[in-house]
Amino acid sequence: MPTILALLAATALADPASSSQADADTLARRLATATGDPYTLPALRFTFVVTADGVEKARRTHTWCPQAGVVEVALPDGAVRISASDGSPLPGTDADRAATAWQAFINDSYWLLAPAKVLDPGVRRTVDDQGRLVLQFDGVGLTPGDRYVLTVDPDDGHLAHWDFTLQSGRRGSFDWADPIEVGSLHLSPRRTSTDGRTTISFEDLAAPPTCPLVE
Repeated sequence: MPTILALLAATALADPASSSQADADTLARRLATATGDPYTLPALRFTFVVTADGVEKARRTHTWCPQAGVVEVALPDGAVRISASDGSPLPGTDADRAATAWQAFINDSYWLLAPAKVLDPGVRRTVDDQGRLVLQFDGVGLTPGDRYVLTVDPDDGHLAHWDFTLQSGRRGSFDWADPIEVGSLHLSPRRTSTDGRTTISFEDLAAPPTCPLVE
């Protein structure tokens, strides 16, 4: 049986970084589990809406079919269909319009689905001294220099608030509204900035039983 001194020595030799990583991974799994896995859905549809100081600044509708690997983004000059894996244009799609659609989809879907993507490859997870989940990125995404700090609700495991510093230097702080059921997912339909001036909302949230983009 180990002596008390041996147990103390083992505790002293324990790697605090490993413990911190385990805590971060546990918190991330709790958040992802509470949200659900969007990649199991045949389709997910949503309209991303930005309102600032009472004025609508952006509105984009996305239809994403994870299993079919295709996305349709409704741009002002018409709908664009692209590959869901890398944004490459599908036949009949202009490359410049495909690039614009891909940037919109990456931004808008992350605002919607960030809690479900905390375990994605290339995401570095730590826990700060306030018990919040900190996300940084190893060369993945369009802006790998972004940094997000997520406050996870201790009761239900959902995302309650996030602060971010983007690669561009822009900062933001938003409360996330209570999630609603969307197919097998639980997604927050609204984020409001702490100063109350900006709202990111998701209209027409739906999980169709089949992909409407594939015949």
